Amino acid sequence: MPRDLNRRPSSETLSVGNVVSAGLRIYRDNFKVYYWEALKSYLWAFVPIYGWAKLLAIQAVIARLAFFEMKETPESLADARRQVMPKLWIFLGTVILQFVIFVTGSIVFNIIVALLGAGFAVNLQSNDLVSVVFSLLTFLLFSRIAFADLAIAINGIREAPWAIGRSWTITEGSVVKIQIIFFIACIPTFMVSMAILLGISFLLPFLLQNSVKWGEFIIWGAVIYLLFSILWTALLIAFLQSIKAVIYYDLLVRKEGLGLELRETTDDV
Repeated sequence: MPRDLNRRPSSETLSVGNVVSAGLRIYRDNFKVYYWEALKSYLWAFVPIYGWAKLLAIQAVIARLAFFEMKETPESLADARRQVMPKLWIFLGTVILQFVIFVTGSIVFNIIVALLGAGFAVNLQSNDLVSVVFSLLTFLLFSRIAFADLAIAINGIREAPWAIGRSWTITEGSVVKIQIIFFIACIPTFMVSMAILLGISFLLPFLLQNSVKWGEFIIWGAVIYLLFSILWTALLIAFLQSIKAVIYYDLLVRKEGLGLELRETTDDV
């Protein structure tokens, strides 16, 4: 528990490095609980609709646990579930609305590019500059609405538009910092991903040499890939939810002082 990062005046905010460090420490100290919840959430992805809602709610539970660890008012897993799980359909509705926002933004962007004239390509794939601009705008939009799930899980918001609006408001003026944090947080995950891929690449030739048939080799390769994918994705989910929780905590401290009334509003389910 990064208590040395938490005991500070409410007006003091965390640096980029401290946010990542705090997220890592909280994740490390609660690894067993967070990882098991993340693994369960990933497995729910194979169940259409209800499973997807369950996946989102379980991941929000992880973020809520990490948030209150950062706030130095730890919450039990049972209490976090009691607060979050009844809102699972709100999480699904929020993700659907976020998807609609991204699609609408993409359409608007394409229309604007088309109206700019012959100097710009209408097809994003035919123009590198346009593709880069589109990617940057997408990342910026993601940074503004990415914390809607935390607004539901922590602030008790029960409507998707209000949750997205809450995320939009709280992230104002912090997009660059958020992007840097996510970039730094993704570096170790990328390195581990490469290590896993290299491990699989060394293992598959061994299977090929000891397989009688190509069919057997393909089956074993698929099984190994699926297993590593599930285990690694769960690891990544829990880590990113911890980082998001620390970012959200930092934003609330800087924007609103994170008053004691926060916990009162979350107790009304």
